[in-house]
Amino acid sequence: ETLENLFDIQSQEGFISYRGTDMYKKDKTISAMEYGYDFYIYDYGNIEDVKDIDAFLIKDVKIVVSGTKSWEQDNLMNVFEKLGTLNDVFYVFNFTPEFQKKQITENMGELGMKTFFSNYMPDPFEFANNEEIYNLILKDYIAEKSIKTEIIPIEKKKNFFSKLLERKKES
Repeated sequence: ETLENLFDIQSQEGFISYRGTDMYKKDKTISAMEYGYDFYIYDYGNIEDVKDIDAFLIKDVKIVVSGTKSWEQDNLMNVFEKLGTLNDVFYVFNFTPEFQKKQITENMGELGMKTFFSNYMPDPFEFANNEEIYNLILKDYIAEKSIKTEIIPIEKKKNFFSKLLERKKES
């Protein structure tokens, strides 16, 4: 609704499209399923506002995005209280100073393997800045395009004359 008002975007059939991303209102999720997108992203907002935690838990890929500032730690603790320490949840921390990343990863314990730190990205519709992180998280769900071309030399069959020339060179 904020984007709709801020940029004077007209809602169409319960969704808006902004910079190549279609966004549906919460009550229009089922309508979105009719369009066959490759991915459906559900933004649950603050964990304290999530009434049906099972709706999050049944998703194929689960990502918790959190800040690492001292006043944001309580929110992260609430996530652990509600979810426990599930091994299939990825954690993406934003706005984290470089010197804190190692300590935070260690503090995540066995979840450190699923802990990522996003690059500074003031524009949420610019994806290239954190593409590597999301490629790792979604690797089981995306097909990678390759720009590498492998050239395999074809061995030419030798004909009668080339064999004769080889023998002549050898003698």
